[in-house]
Parts: sequence; structure tokens; C-alpha cells
Amino acid sequence: MMTVHEAVDVTRPSQLRHVWHSLWSRTPRASFRQTPEFLEASLAAVSLDQNPFCQLDPQLTAEWQGPNDSKSHSAKSSEDRWRFLIVSAWQRPIGIMPLRERLVRRAFGTFRVLSVPQSPWGSLPGPVGPHPATTLAAVVRHLVDKDDSWDILELPEVVADGVEPNRVPQVFESSGRAVFQRPSRELLGLELPATFSQFWANRDSAARQFWRELNSQQSLRSVEKFVRCRPDGARCGDTLRDWEFLKQLERVIGLQAGTPHGPLSQKMFECLRETHPLAVDAGAADVAVLFHDSRLSAFAYNFHCRSRVETALLLADPRAPHARERLIGLMLRDEIARGDTWHVFLPNSVPGTAVDRRLWGPIELHETTVTHDRCASIRSRFLHWLDGDRPVTSASCC
Repeated sequence: MMTVHEAVDVTRPSQLRHVWHSLWSRTPRASFRQTPEFLEASLAAVSLDQNPFCQLDPQLTAEWQGPNDSKSHSAKSSEDRWRFLIVSAWQRPIGIMPLRERLVRRAFGTFRVLSVPQSPWGSLPGPVGPHPATTLAAVVRHLVDKDDSWDILELPEVVADGVEPNRVPQVFESSGRAVFQRPSRELLGLELPATFSQFWANRDSAARQFWRELNSQQSLRSVEKFVRCRPDGARCGDTLRDWEFLKQLERVIGLQAGTPHGPLSQKMFECLRETHPLAVDAGAADVAVLFHDSRLSAFAYNFHCRSRVETALLLADPRAPHARERLIGLMLRDEIARGDTWHVFLPNSVPGTAVDRRLWGPIELHETTVTHDRCASIRSRFLHWLDGDRPVTSASCC
């Protein structure tokens, strides 16, 4: 028997840490971004300019807050708070769906919005637990049939370029109401084969020739060194947090000063500084650096979990030509040798530059926000029109 209940008197993810980690350890394609520690640390770093509602309406008054268990947040708890829906089968938890409830004031009135937690690197990847699809469907049914406290429900779905969202709209299909999708953020994914030679065999001749030229240039011009650090985490007693190491990376951040992406680079690095000790403890921290003639020329801070790597920030010395491409190539070669199977560049992970698509041939993915109105009205239709939302066609829900 499947049941859904909301955790009462729980105001932050860490209060559910025991059951949360038990479920997270069994989550398919789990990400460090699904841990309670990451959610708490990253949510506090989300600013208004990263909130999609703020981008669309500068008069937005609802604000993202950190964990709301302190007195400073008590006055706004009715406007912005955590909600945790736990799905159980035969009285045993099989999934947790964390949500953020916020009050959004717009030109057409006030809306109570339920959405998954956001971070500078995108939305929560999905429900936590061994059966995420079942958890998602049970939570949506519960909210649609038994909870009338919300006006708009927002859920993300990552789809390939040119593909309509399907999984989330199918969950909403039973309600019989219209489903909309909002313009999305882009991710770039790379499926890693068994060998690095096979990786290049899957690229075109121009890409292979360019990589050969880079190899030749590096061997002739400089002494190159690639270093990677992946602490095993608290379960293995490997929790040394090398803060001096982070200071070395900050030198590359300083080189971005004066560029249009300089402030974003600094902001993203400060977010990583907050999450770094948590990532180390979880065994998810993954830092790759490239030196040219003993000078740091590029670095990538990644989250690693179960053969999947997510790049959170990648920057290169603008004075070092092709340092970014060299670092990416050496990272991928190292990951393939370690047995990793998937690499993704998260939103905002490569500020100021772009991953060379002709060279690496990534899969273009889009994090699309699927929205559902509890009560369809002319007011809600106007809101979707202003926000640039468009209906999800019924064909995509089949």
C-alpha cells in the first residue's frame, strides 16, 4: 500500500538526515546535489537574479531564504518554507520529495508556488530514493487531489535538444488540466566509452586532428602536469580539506577580473567554498588542475558520484591558449581510465566561455520547467503568457 505524508515540524533537510541518506544511497544516478547538506548550503547562496521569476518580473517581492528554523526567518515562514513529502510502501519510506513553497506577488495577484529547490547549478535532479518515478507520481497525485494550499506547481525535467518534456507531463495528465513549459537552462552531457581511443573514434576527423595538434604543441612548448584530487570521504576517513589548495584556484578567479563574467565567476567560487567541506565529507569533491611550466593555467571543480561527474566550475587563465580544451581532454581521459561513464557540464559551470561543441560533440540537454495550475483561470493564463510559457502538446504526453 502506497501512502504520502508530509513531515511535520521539520524545517530543514538535515533534520531528516538519517532516512535521507539511507534513501540517497539507493537512488539511481544519484547526485551530490540531492544530499540534504548540499541543499541547505546552496539554497542560502541563491540570489534573486538566479530566480527565474525575478528575471521575468523585477517587482517580485518573494525572496529565497536559507533554512527557516531561526528567529530571523520566522516572520517570513509563511512566504517561504521547506516542505518534505515522504512516500512509503507498506509503512516503509521509499522516497523523499523536498519542495520549496513561496509567495509570489505579480501584476495579476499573489500566487503560492511550489517548486523543487534551486541552486546556482540548476534544480534538484529529482526525488531521493530507489524509485524516483513512483515517488514523483505519488507526490503529484497527493498534491493535486488532497492539497489545496498551492496555486502553481513547478517541476523540472531534463530533455535532449529538440525533445518535448514527457515524464512530468504524463504525471499531470490524470488531472485533465493544461500543462505548460518554461524556457530552459542548458546542460552539456558526454557519454564516456570504455577507452579514450574509442572516445575519439566517435568524433569527426577535424576534432581528432585538433587534439593531435594540441598534444604536439604541449610536448614542444611547455612542461605540462595534470593533477586530480578525489577524497574518498568520511566513510573512508579521507576528509582532509585542503583550503590552501582552494586559494591556488582563486588566483585563476582573479585573472577573470575586468571581464563581463568576472563577478559571476567569483560568486560561483564563493558558493563552492561553502559546499566544499560537505562535498569532501560525502566523497563527492573532485578537483582537476592543469599546470604549464609550474603555473596553474586551468582548473575544474566537479561533483563526483557513482561513475558520474558534474562540472560545477571550470575556468582557465586567459593568457594560456587552449588551456580549457587541454584540461577537458585530460579530465575525460582520466575519467575513462577510472571507469566513469558520464560527464555533464552544469548550468553556469563555464562562465564567460563555451564548451567547444565541434571538438567534444556533447549531447545538448535542457532543464525545462514544467508548470501546472491547481485552478485554471484567465489570471493564470495571462501569467503564463507574460512569462513566455507555452503549452505542452498532448502528443508529448502519450
